[in-house]
Amino acid sequence: MTTKDKTLTPVGAGLCNGENKPATECRIKGNIPFWLNGEVLRNGPGEYDIGPDTFKHWFDGHALVHKFTVSEGKVTYMAKFVESETYKINHKHNRIILGGFGTGSLPDPCKNIFFKFFSHFATSANVDNCSVNLANLGNAYYALTDAAIAHRIDGETLEQKSFIYFGDILNVSMSAAHPHYDTNGDYYNVGQSFGKFFQYSVVRVPAESMSKEDPMQDLEIHTGVPMDDKFNPSYFHSFGLSENHFILHEQPVRVSVPKLLKWRFTWNAFMDTLYMDKTKESIFHVINKQTKKVIPVKFAAKGTFCFHHVNAYEETFEGKTFLIVDMCCADGETFRWFGLDIMRGKDETLQKFKTIPFSGPQRYVLPLDVDKSAPKGENLVKLPRCQARAEIRKDGSIFLTPELLYDDEICKKNNLLMLELPRINYDVNNGKKYRYIYCVGSNEALPNQLYKIDTETKQMLSWQEKGFFTSEPIFVKNPQGSNEDDGVVLSTVISSNVDDPVFMVVLDAKTFTEIGRAEVDARVPYPLHGIFTSR
Repeated sequence: MTTKDKTLTPVGAGLCNGENKPATECRIKGNIPFWLNGEVLRNGPGEYDIGPDTFKHWFDGHALVHKFTVSEGKVTYMAKFVESETYKINHKHNRIILGGFGTGSLPDPCKNIFFKFFSHFATSANVDNCSVNLANLGNAYYALTDAAIAHRIDGETLEQKSFIYFGDILNVSMSAAHPHYDTNGDYYNVGQSFGKFFQYSVVRVPAESMSKEDPMQDLEIHTGVPMDDKFNPSYFHSFGLSENHFILHEQPVRVSVPKLLKWRFTWNAFMDTLYMDKTKESIFHVINKQTKKVIPVKFAAKGTFCFHHVNAYEETFEGKTFLIVDMCCADGETFRWFGLDIMRGKDETLQKFKTIPFSGPQRYVLPLDVDKSAPKGENLVKLPRCQARAEIRKDGSIFLTPELLYDDEICKKNNLLMLELPRINYDVNNGKKYRYIYCVGSNEALPNQLYKIDTETKQMLSWQEKGFFTSEPIFVKNPQGSNEDDGVVLSTVISSNVDDPVFMVVLDAKTFTEIGRAEVDARVPYPLHGIFTSR
């Protein structure tokens, strides 16, 4: 691993090259709860400089999976690159041949133009760098990204085991990076299907497949929603799952299919195929999980961009059922602000970053029992203490106005650019009524704060350490606890100074105060998403 300077600029923290790291014991400060036994696995871009070349976008670095193993108050750390074709080809030539989301690719000098044209698109201009998230299906682990691909990795050694292209299994050309797990053990995700059926597909791996060596091979299309524009479908990074419904947020950020087809052979950056159509509204497609049928009501809202859903659940009041959909929303495409020149830049480029549209958790309430005789302008949302609105329009559609789930005055006072990467007590409250959100906050180019948000009172508790940057919080419940926030919150914390140790902080989820930390002697690049698996 190399760094150009002893001290990185604040917005460059964690953006140095990653490294394969064997398991090493961490230094413990404070206390690690003895009930906390398991593994924190995180995935993210880990290597940006290849020979003379540098990736142009934060999302493009070679995928690095790293793991904190917690047992009886002790913690060990290890990390390993996902040895994708992208990783191997770029290292073979010591330059960037295969790019990614924001970096174009270059023809492999060992292959001619005819090979380029006829090669399989999963290994030609498309890259297989799965650097966004992880999924755990039975005993199998998968590195994921926003494409119809995955790498199966060994949960113990982090070695790459196999590559999966979903198009070899079923008709899905793209797939979101954030799957869901149903209470019965089914795995769900959402993707786009083209060809005979142009639809947004909900895909599933049934619970009975989880005992297999590679459960993802049993991926099947569960149901779907027709696309409104088959040449410009919506981009998905996540979706909503309640006890009885799937919620697909069809947003104005679109994928241009003509540009996508051209991209197969031009080797441009994938980001070039995305654009925001400001003439389009956000549309919420609601699918009954049992019947697999779409609810025949059009729910629309002001067009917003969403990376991350928080949670969704049904609530009944005075005999009427309402579907609550919480997600982090922004008024523009936030991903365009994560160019590596900005992330590593000086004050002038950081000022450009501060023009990023604010993204934070908002609540949409969809009335499922619609009184079509309701007068114009009447709010159909009858839930007490709820500020969200739903109004019938002349065409019979329902227009939704969200409620902010955060204290806007606190955000302005702290100059926050985002409240993002939301997590909840997933094991207990996924698809059910809940109260607390755990997320990152930022007034720099990388998140440098952690927040606990009370969705009922809008109270916000925070944790931060000056000069350090915080990764996505992961909530782990206390097996002896009874309250929603009985547990701990885990985050990998990274310094802008290479002499400062990287550490996993352990916060009491109730008070949001530090219990302990596990320090590791390694440069850990800033990760995107992760999971906790208990032992």
